[in-house]
Amino acid sequence: MLSIIRNRKFRAAALQFGFIAILLAILFSAIVTGHNNLEEQGITSGFSFLDRSTGFDVGYSLIDFTPYDTYGKMIQVGLINTLFLGVIGIALANMIGLTIAVFRLSQNATLNLIGTLYIEVFRNIPIILQVFFWYSLLTHLPRPKSAYSIFESFYLSARGLYMPGLNVSTGMVTISVFVVLFGLGLSLWLAWSRRFKRLADQKKKAMVWGLFSVAVAIGTFTL
Repeated sequence: MLSIIRNRKFRAAALQFGFIAILLAILFSAIVTGHNNLEEQGITSGFSFLDRSTGFDVGYSLIDFTPYDTYGKMIQVGLINTLFLGVIGIALANMIGLTIAVFRLSQNATLNLIGTLYIEVFRNIPIILQVFFWYSLLTHLPRPKSAYSIFESFYLSARGLYMPGLNVSTGMVTISVFVVLFGLGLSLWLAWSRRFKRLADQKKKAMVWGLFSVAVAIGTFTL
């Protein structure tokens, strides 16, 4: 028995096991205490609220949602909106990054300066500091009743930017945005891919602008 206790590996394993056991005991105690406190205050816990109606609407949804729908469907709406914005954000981020990279490597002094300033400002400032800056800027915007008006059509307030909307369904707007982004991606690929370097510059420009114009026309037509 003493030889086992004196074993270094056994002592290390015992200490790790004891540490994990203490953490689990603390976690279990916190859960039990929280559950008892909720019961004493008459607050129900669990996931039964997912079947209850929300009573409020969602500003933007890719699927139909009304105030009479459940919290479960609201979570579904949030997940779909997050995936939709994530796809658009990734596509735009790649396009902006590729554009800035081309500007940075360009022989044109103006484009090179734009690329350098973008990199120096956004790449060398911590993300958390940028988040605080934009958050403080947005929170200091006026209330909706005192919103900044641009041409009496666009209104900027602490709740965001409001502009005239099209009388079309959300699904068609989504399809239109994807078509335009897909056309823009193909145009950039055609313009910068090595496979098309042999084409004459005028012919390449005509193909790029023609492809992008077709994508915009199709996207507009779907609306």
